[in-house]
Amino acid sequence: MGKNTYKLEYQKIKGEWVTYLLFLGIGAIFINKFIGIGILFLNVIFTVVYKNNKDNNSSVYFNMALNFAKEGNVKEAKEYLNQSIKYNNLNREAYFFMGCILFDEEKYKEALEYLKRGHADEVNDPSLHYVLGKCYYNVDVFHKAIKYLENISYEGNCLFEKERMFTLGKSYAELERYEDAYNTLEKINFSLDDNKEDYLEYCYYFGISCFHTERLEESKTYFNCVKEIDNDYKYLSLYI
Repeated sequence: MGKNTYKLEYQKIKGEWVTYLLFLGIGAIFINKFIGIGILFLNVIFTVVYKNNKDNNSSVYFNMALNFAKEGNVKEAKEYLNQSIKYNNLNREAYFFMGCILFDEEKYKEALEYLKRGHADEVNDPSLHYVLGKCYYNVDVFHKAIKYLENISYEGNCLFEKERMFTLGKSYAELERYEDAYNTLEKINFSLDDNKEDYLEYCYYFGISCFHTERLEESKTYFNCVKEIDNDYKYLSLYI
């Protein structure tokens, strides 16, 4: 329940048509030697130009990184992304790509650094806002987590929508916005069949949301669920 959903696409390589120019030149030699040589000469010039183009090189490394990521070779993908950024430090997609990889690795602070360098906050993309919100929550910057998680939704994707609302509800609770936390967390539910840590967190945060909104009997139910598993969980002792 932590993976990103940002959609990555291969970047366009400038000068792909130069390859066709090469074949055209070779074919033209059989018709007119001088025209063919002229076309091949142009091919060499354009090949050198595009080969030394920093934006082009950045895109080439980006596309190779995407290939490695699809193969599951994240280590190589990260190395090629660093090269992509080295050639073009304005390649925003490379920053987003790296940020999402680090997010999936639960390296939230590092992920935020790359996302900020790519100005992910300026992009109107729900998937990036989800990643930003989750990262900010995990580095305890709860007001920013709320900012990015409030205005998006994953309609039709119950798993990510549940995770978004869970993180949003916990962020509200951390900032003592207990009514907002209650209204958010009551829309979802966790059981012991889910991840144990998620279940404990849900019962704890929903419990304190109930407690601080005068829903005392309801809070006892959730606190008891936590107590049965871990009597020393967080600040449970303050409520029971």
